[in-house]
Amino acid sequence: MGLGIDYHRNMNKIKLSTALEEELDIVLETALMLAEPGTSLSALGQRIYDSESRLMAQIHRPWIVDGLIWRLRRKKANIPVQDQMSLPGFPILPIRATLKNGKRPYLGDATIKDLREFKNILAKRKSSRLRTVERLIELMAPYAKKNPKITVTGVIRSEYDKQQS
Repeated sequence: MGLGIDYHRNMNKIKLSTALEEELDIVLETALMLAEPGTSLSALGQRIYDSESRLMAQIHRPWIVDGLIWRLRRKKANIPVQDQMSLPGFPILPIRATLKNGKRPYLGDATIKDLREFKNILAKRKSSRLRTVERLIELMAPYAKKNPKITVTGVIRSEYDKQQS
């Protein structure tokens, strides 16, 4: 991860010309065959980048644009939409909650169990949203004691009804 690249992304989606693809494949295969045993892929990648400046200049834009698109998609998923849930006293709530199994249910459909999983994930990531989710869990706790299946939307409705009375 020394290059700051997410190696889990599918780089096959990047559109390079056939000639560039072939040249890149040759360079990569050659580098792998000539590398000393035990050379890390990060070190090898840096060496290729430094020694193949003409090729890197040609593929630089498509790879950077692809990386930007990927980051934009991630950020866009966290930007609130106009009809997003809001709760007085809370900053804007995330649209989705990420769970251990990788699922991302809408926050409004999340139970307290889901929120606790989400909180643990945010804690590992050291996310700025951690405190917001912790406060939401505190708000949901009394409702969840009575009904463990209550969702964030149910709690928001109950809180709204309380404020209207």
